[in-house]
Formats: sequence, C-alpha cells, structure tokens
Amino acid sequence: MNGLSPIRFPVPTIVWPRRMEQEETDLIEFELRQEPELVRQKEKSQPFLFAHQRDAFRELQRTALAFSQTKWWDLSIRPRFDRLLVAPTGTGKTHLVQALAEFLKWPFLSISASNWVLFGCPDRGGKQTWPLIASWLAGGNSFRLLFLDELDKVSGDDTWSRHLRTELYNLLDRTIPPGLQFDGSGDGEEHVIDAPKIRRTKSLYTLRFRTLILGGAAFQDAWEERRVKRAGFHLVDDPGEPPTHDDLTSHLPRELLNRFGPLVVMRPLAESDYEKLLAEAVRCIPDGLRENFLRIGRKAAPAACRDGKGARFIEEVLTNALIDTLPRKLQEKRQKSVRLSAG
Repeated sequence: MNGLSPIRFPVPTIVWPRRMEQEETDLIEFELRQEPELVRQKEKSQPFLFAHQRDAFRELQRTALAFSQTKWWDLSIRPRFDRLLVAPTGTGKTHLVQALAEFLKWPFLSISASNWVLFGCPDRGGKQTWPLIASWLAGGNSFRLLFLDELDKVSGDDTWSRHLRTELYNLLDRTIPPGLQFDGSGDGEEHVIDAPKIRRTKSLYTLRFRTLILGGAAFQDAWEERRVKRAGFHLVDDPGEPPTHDDLTSHLPRELLNRFGPLVVMRPLAESDYEKLLAEAVRCIPDGLRENFLRIGRKAAPAACRDGKGARFIEEVLTNALIDTLPRKLQEKRQKSVRLSAG
C-alpha cells in the first residue's frame, strides 16, 4: 500500500439503522490508506468574497474544519455538522459554497432540488440523481462538499415532493437506497470480483465519514413577510430581523429542517451594501472599464436595492459598462484606421 499502513475507522453502534448492519460490517473491514494532514488554514489563499458573504463563509469554514480535523467518528453519537444556508435570492449562496470548496481543496458537487430526478424514474428527463451522487462518492475517499440548493422548493404535498423529501432524508441520514445498483466501473475495478459491492462500500464510507452536506434555500416568502415599509412618498424596504427557525417551518417540514444544524443566514442587501459591492468589484475591472463601471453602478444602485437584485447587480453593471464602452472603442478603431490610411 505504497508504504502507508492501513487504518480502520470505528463505526458508531447507535447511529445507523438496523437494516444497515451488513454494510456496517463491510465498512469496518474496508481499509483505507492514511491521508496527509489537511493544509492549515493560514497556508491557503482566501477566495474573493463580498463583504456581506464573509461572516457566513467564516461560519461554514469553522464547521468544515471541525468536520475534517476532529475525530468525531470515535464518538457514540454523530455530531450534526450539516448546515442550511438561508439567504434571499441574489446574495450569492452558490458562489459562497463554491468558494468554500476551493478554499478547502475538496471535490464539490452542486445539485438543485428543482432538477432532482427521483430514483426509479425513467432517464428520459435526465439521469437519476441518486446514482449520480453515488458515483461521485465512489470516486475517492477524500473529504468532499455536497451542496443541495433550492430546498425551499420541496415543501409541496404532491407525490413528487413527498418522494423527493424521502430521498433527501436518506441522503442526510447517510444511507444509500438498498435498490441502488453499482456497476463496478472505475478505479480499475471492472474485473475485480465483487466490484459493485466494493464501490457501494466506498460510496457509503465517503458519505458517512468524508462528506459535508450544505443546504441552500432562499425562503423568499419568509423574507417578504418580515419586510417593513416606512411611511412616506419614498418607501424604503427594511428587511428587519432575518426569519427564525420557527418562521421557516411554515415553508418547509420541520422533519427536514431539523436534519441540519444551526441556520447560517445572509440578510438582504441594503443600499449601502450595493455601494460596497461596487467598491470591491471595481478592483477586478480593467482600467479601461472602471470609470464607466462606477458611473453606471452608482446610478443603478438605488433601483437594484429596491428590486432586490443582490450580487447579480454587479453582472448587470458590467454588461452595461461593456455596451456603453463599445461605441467609443469602435470610434477609436476607425480613427486609427483613418490615420494609418493617411500615412
């Protein structure tokens, strides 16, 4: 094993369902090479984040480091590391989680609940989601990050929503559907006896001991319910306090919410936040675009705040700056062409 001695990870005896006893035995027998210690936080470069994202990033960072650097698997009770990121649309939830995965150097998989294809459904509408997750899990035994976005869209009473919640419960409870088939392909295991069983064991091990799951949800209605409009001809939106855990139970079953640890919340952006977005983003803008970028952005900031554009506001400002700059660039090219012809 390349000079590295195998280690065995104990499996908690009170956490997993009784029907998983055989798989627990397989996990105990499954030997993995000892991995190098994670690079320390101070040795890694910080990703680009906007000011309103940094507190949430630090909280998720602390959770991820505790998940990967403490021997919690020796405990008889499994800690609840999974977190639910609650933030209105446009605040950059996906960017934040991607930045965390890049900082940690962990493999990253993002799945939207609205695009989830149920296990056992025909593949005509796309590949079933659980086999996709299982294949990703079987790809290695390193720590990894799984992001489940748009969880606020699975609250319906229709058949699809009920079955989807059941599959999400399985995932968050770290169980793989019993009927899920593994073909044994990959990792050079095609000709190994019991290769599907090996891949199933790898996937289950990685899911239970190596995968941090983060959920994302906008809960836009919950934010709207807490909106306060000040009196007067010019109404200013004040989001006030963020929605609480109890507020969210009217939008999502408590059974799902309680599978996550404490909420991580990013509030809606105020007009001053849009000014900060411009100030931070302009550092990434080429010199020839900066003047237009700032001029257009400052003019558009009040409307962006009113419409709740969020971080997408920067993309719109950059697009408009490019469009506004184009005629000047074309005019400069024409003038240069005329000078060359005259010369």
